[in-house]
Amino acid sequence: MALGCRVFVLAHHRKTTERALSGEQKTKEKLSRNA
Repeated sequence: MALGCRVFVLAHHRKTTERALSGEQKTKEKLSRNA
C-alpha cells in the first residue's frame, strides 16, 4: 500500500516538474521575443 502510494506521489511530482519546466521554457521564449 505504502509502495503504491509512493509510486503515485513520484509520478505526480515528475508530472508537476515537467509542467513547471515547460512553463519556464515558454516564459523564457516570451521574454526573449519581447527583448
